[in-house]
Amino acid sequence: MGITPFLAWAEALPKEDAACHLVYCFCTQNQAAHLERIEALVTANPSLQLHVVDSSQAPRLTADGLAELVGEDVLAEATVAYCGPAVLREGLRLGLRTYGVTARRFHFEAFEFRTGIDLKALAEWVLTRALRKAQSVSRQKRTA
Repeated sequence: MGITPFLAWAEALPKEDAACHLVYCFCTQNQAAHLERIEALVTANPSLQLHVVDSSQAPRLTADGLAELVGEDVLAEATVAYCGPAVLREGLRLGLRTYGVTARRFHFEAFEFRTGIDLKALAEWVLTRALRKAQSVSRQKRTA
């Protein structure tokens, strides 16, 4: 879902460019959309380096973890492009400040599930209906 813009970018990346690091995080191997395609792009382009973070096998990515993967010296000069969940984005954005990645060099695309339904309002409505139903049943049992 969030990898599509990076696939297009990786396909257009000139082979002569300086090293570019693609860090691909996923919860489980079967959720790693397009992984084979990404690996083929990496094989075809020596300037593209892939780092895979399977959080079922390793800790979730942090700014410190990213510094270990790509090197602190790389981060000091890097521009970071991020697409993924807001919670991870905020953790990385704040943590990367200690490595010199300023807000100007941290770019992101909003990534959220959009259903068109206000899930909080829906949950409140369902709970209210369930409580009313339970109260009605309780009243009926007391009067019977």
